[in-house]
Amino acid sequence: MIEDDPDLLQCILMLLEQEAVPRSALPLPLSPDLDPLYLTGVVEVEERGYGDFYRLQNLIYARFLAQHFTPGRVGHLLAMAGRWDSAIDYLEASIQQGNPQSRIDLLSATINSIYASQDLAQAVHFLQRGLSAAFGVREAQIWHCPPQENHLRLINPSQANLKDELPPNLQITLTADRLETRAYRQRVSLRGLEVEQRVTRAIPLIIPGEKPFGVATIVEEFVRDLFLEPRERDLLLVGFLNQAARALHTVGVRRQELALAGRVQASLLPDEPPQPPGWQIAAAWRPARETAGDFYDFIPLPDGRIGIVMADVVDKGMGAALLMALSRTLIRTYAADYPDEPERLLHVVNQRIIADINSGLFVTLFYGVLDPSSGLLTYCNGGHPPPQMLLPNANGLLTEGLFRTGIPLGISEDAIWERAIVQIPRKGMLLLYTDGVTDVQNREGDFFGERGMLEVARANSRRTAPQLLDALISSIYAFAGAEPQVDDITLMLLQRGTVRRLKNKI
Repeated sequence: MIEDDPDLLQCILMLLEQEAVPRSALPLPLSPDLDPLYLTGVVEVEERGYGDFYRLQNLIYARFLAQHFTPGRVGHLLAMAGRWDSAIDYLEASIQQGNPQSRIDLLSATINSIYASQDLAQAVHFLQRGLSAAFGVREAQIWHCPPQENHLRLINPSQANLKDELPPNLQITLTADRLETRAYRQRVSLRGLEVEQRVTRAIPLIIPGEKPFGVATIVEEFVRDLFLEPRERDLLLVGFLNQAARALHTVGVRRQELALAGRVQASLLPDEPPQPPGWQIAAAWRPARETAGDFYDFIPLPDGRIGIVMADVVDKGMGAALLMALSRTLIRTYAADYPDEPERLLHVVNQRIIADINSGLFVTLFYGVLDPSSGLLTYCNGGHPPPQMLLPNANGLLTEGLFRTGIPLGISEDAIWERAIVQIPRKGMLLLYTDGVTDVQNREGDFFGERGMLEVARANSRRTAPQLLDALISSIYAFAGAEPQVDDITLMLLQRGTVRRLKNKI
């Protein structure tokens, strides 16, 4: 049970390091009704005035678990679970304890971690970790020659994406007389000068049948390896880097494909929001990666009405992008058939998603039919964060949530949704968003939340819809600071103005 759950394993490791650990500090489910660690039977609970503390039942359990969960075994289990950084930590500790088998496990885990990377920067992070842990390489630079270019570009793990224009020290023309470029052109490993018991080597990253992916520049100290002879070590190092080259190439190709998919996906979004008389409508879409699961849409309907779509595929990557495209197409296909019945639209779209995809993915969806002349909005909310109605009042700005009227799409073919109707009054606004907005975190781990979103809306309630939307986006990124964006951010604002009445001429 413990070996099958990396979070339980982490709990056991924490308990082996410390005599007692607060339950709140353990990576356990938040629900008090589900405590898998307690179900293992190896812990006891000690109630203290400021919370529950867990400890191992007795010394026999502690000794058995310590002998069983050695660094090598823990590293292997974490690698199987895809916890790559932690796996490399434990496998490196096992190597340092004199277990040569852990080197092979570490090299395998490193290659797998590269294949699983989201981008080249993350892949190089794992490659550098593997070189350090398995071979003692303390300095390593990975250079890449992009297709159709005549430069080697340094892949910097601290950067999510490389810009087109790089400083001179981050790129080298292939004709330059540098150790890296000579190794690349000749497709052989080259040694540089030895300085203070350190030597620089440039090793081409070979891909069979193609030009090299790039070059690895490593700086090594003359330290004797306890487990490998120098020639055996070099053969293992070069073989490892050639495997890494294939993995890096795969990540690079996948990124190019995702970038193309992202451009296609962005083309599916509306060029501009509609602007019916007496209304201002604005929308913003900020994907966290090349492709996104969020999408929005405006669908022309009979009698000047507009179908309003705000949706979020609950997944990441290509699968989410494909379901996003399918969902958008299905909604547009059937919207005209059910202009007055959004609940039937969600039903038929749900049936098609389950029949056509059946992948376990699901979509949260808010769909409403807006009548601009009356301000009436007939809607269904399939598990989506409740849009907020912002209503001007003598005491400020009141809010009213358009709550869920059913579950997300793609879960159950028997699901049903209820229809609801609200009216957006003059000077009122409707703010739609995805959970990527409220789930933004800052460095301290605080969430931007619905409260932060509404505070910005209240502070900018007298501004136009585009201005208010810009203020929200700016506030979100200011709140996050240097923290990376981990989820798509999508916002939409429907703002209804006042109608000027002309006086009758006498």
